[in-house]
Amino acid sequence: MTQFDWPALQSAWVPGDPLVCEPWMEEYYRVKHAVAKELQPTSICEIGVRAGYSALAFLQACPRAQYLGLDSDEGEYGGVTGYLLEARARLEPYNAVVMRCDTQDLPLDPEIASVVFGYQLWHIDGAHDFKGALSDLILAHQMGAQWMLLDDYDFSPEVRRAGQVFAGMYRAHYTTDYKGDGGMRGNLLYTRKVVA
Repeated sequence: MTQFDWPALQSAWVPGDPLVCEPWMEEYYRVKHAVAKELQPTSICEIGVRAGYSALAFLQACPRAQYLGLDSDEGEYGGVTGYLLEARARLEPYNAVVMRCDTQDLPLDPEIASVVFGYQLWHIDGAHDFKGALSDLILAHQMGAQWMLLDDYDFSPEVRRAGQVFAGMYRAHYTTDYKGDGGMRGNLLYTRKVVA
C-alpha cells in the first residue's frame, strides 16, 4: 500500500497518549506521506521518533524503504519516556530499526555514525530549540542526506530560525521548498543540489 491511510494511522495511536489524536493531524501526516511518496527514498532516518506516527506515514508511502529512528527517549519536546517501545511495536511490519540515541551528544559514537551514514531522507523532529534543531540539520548534512524535512517550521520560532540559519550556511548545497500543512506545523524540505 502506498496510499495515505489515516484510519490505519489513527488505529495505531497509543491508548492514553497525552498527545490526543485530533482531526487537524490528518493533514499534518498527509504532508509527511506526500513528501515520501514524491521522493521515494530507499532509506529514511528520523530524529525524534516518539511513538512512530510520522514513521508510519512515511512508510505507507515507501513500504520497502529502510527506516532508522533515533530518539533520546527522555520525554523532552513533547516526547514520552518509554515510547521507543511503542514505536518498535508499530513499525515491526517494516524494515525498521528504532534506537535510543541522543543526537545532541556530538560527535556521534563512531559505531552509530557508521550506521546512520548515507540515509537519503532525514526527518528532523527532535530538539525544538535553536541550537538543537540546527545541530540536527548539520548532522544530517554531514551524514550525506539527499533530502531533509524540517518539522515544526511554522509552529516553533526557534526551529524556523535554525532552518533559516542552516539554509544560509549551506545555500551552495541545498535548495529549499516549503511544505505547508494548512497552518498547523509546517515543514521545510531541503534538497541537496546535484554537483556537475
